[in-house]
Amino acid sequence: MKKELLEVREAIQQAQALKEEELHVLHALKEKGPSLGIEVAMHNLAFPKPEQVGTVLDALKERGLVRADTIGVGVMWSITQFGKRVIVASEWLRQRASGQQPTEDTLGQEVESLYERGKLAEKQGNYEEAAKYYKEALLRAQQAHHEIN
Repeated sequence: MKKELLEVREAIQQAQALKEEELHVLHALKEKGPSLGIEVAMHNLAFPKPEQVGTVLDALKERGLVRADTIGVGVMWSITQFGKRVIVASEWLRQRASGQQPTEDTLGQEVESLYERGKLAEKQGNYEEAAKYYKEALLRAQQAHHEIN
C-alpha cells in the first residue's frame, strides 16, 4: 500500500509542477491519441513554433507522463496512464484552489473530504489508510471530470 500512496502523492506533486504548456500537451495527447510531435504542436495553439513542442515532450517523457515510440523516421508520442492520472489531479487541484465547488456538487465535496482524510492518515503514519483515501479521491475526481465533460 505504501507504493500506491507514493504513486498518488507523485501524481499530485507532478500536477502541481505542471506548466501550462505541458498541461496543454497532455490534454492534446489524451484527446487525440498517439501523435507525431508536429501533430501535437498543430493541435495546441500554445506553441507559436511547432519545433518548440519537442522540448516539452522530452521533459514530459523524463517525468513518465508521455511515451515515445520510434516509427519509421519519426516518433509517435502518447500519454501514459500516469500522465492521465496527473491530468485528473491537476484539474482537481485547480478547482480546489479556485474554490469552484457548487453547493450541489457532492462529488467534489467527497473528493475534498477523501483527500483531507488521506493527509491526516499519512501524518499519523498510517500509509495503507492514506493510500486508500488518496486513491479513492483521484478515482472520484476522475468521475467528476467525466460527468462535466
